[in-house]
Amino acid sequence: MTGRMSKKQARAWRERWRLVNEFVIQEARSASAEERLRGLDMLFRSRSMFRWPSEEEAGVPEVRLRWLRLKKLNRG
Repeated sequence: MTGRMSKKQARAWRERWRLVNEFVIQEARSASAEERLRGLDMLFRSRSMFRWPSEEEAGVPEVRLRWLRLKKLNRG
């Protein structure tokens, strides 16, 4: 699809996603405790597949320094 959606197309798109969301919610509610635990276990086991940036790479030290400067200015 190219260009803009018409109002009718946008409503249809939103309705389809509403149905998808309802289905996902119903599936989650009907899952057993064992299925939920397996899903959580899978998430924990897969964390090594994704690289988490270190504090330095994420810019944490710079943010901390900024907050300290702001606190100092606020105290006047």
